[in-house]
Amino acid sequence: MIADVVHGFVSHLRSGHVYEIDIEMPMGDGDEDDFYSVRTYVIASSSEQAHYIAATLYPDSLSICHEEQPITERRYVSSWSTSQD
Repeated sequence: MIADVVHGFVSHLRSGHVYEIDIEMPMGDGDEDDFYSVRTYVIASSSEQAHYIAATLYPDSLSICHEEQPITERRYVSSWSTSQD
């Protein structure tokens, strides 16, 4: 079976359906003072749905933070290029 339409990440980014999510995860021993940060991008139709998806993917997270507005293409490219340095 071949799909009639394929939506890649860039397509979702350009249509405003990508949310940047920052998550704090425990290091393993359950100590809340010891955590590491994860940044992920979630494809969703609203910030509430993005939060729900992140909470489902990371049920042991200490915190989940995101902005109400989806990430822009310019900001995504900017954050990607600065993380590679």
